Amino acid sequence: MFIVLAEDAAALTGIVVAFLGVSLEQMTGSVVPDVVAAMIIGGILCVVSVLLAIETHALLLGESADPEIVSEIHKIIEADRNVANVHHPLTMHFGPDEVLLNIAVEFRSGTSSDVILDSIRKFESTIRARFPIVRRIFIEIESPDLPGRRTKAA
Repeated sequence: MFIVLAEDAAALTGIVVAFLGVSLEQMTGSVVPDVVAAMIIGGILCVVSVLLAIETHALLLGESADPEIVSEIHKIIEADRNVANVHHPLTMHFGPDEVLLNIAVEFRSGTSSDVILDSIRKFESTIRARFPIVRRIFIEIESPDLPGRRTKAA
């Protein structure tokens, strides 16, 4: 919406400036007003293109979700009594209305696979209900009881 508004505003401003430049050229007989108007229109287009580049740059590089959403997702998962640790959620926009979530969740020692599966289902349904923009959710499960889990050397 911002892009359309910026382009339309630049176009309308350019039309007004061009009209004034041509009108002044016709009234004075000098080409200077027309040349100045063309330079002003070029400046308007440059400014708008820089603003659009700044605005869309983050989306082109995979802008993360709003920090409030990320914080709330972290709180939703952290509130589960079976969760020992929640790593910082990684999010990325795929478009204006679609966000990918990737998060690693460490469950407490002794938590059964059925309880872990139930918790994951609850996380996904709660996140999707509160934040419909989060459409793709990937949860990496970590548990001290999982075989092959790397532990820190003492």
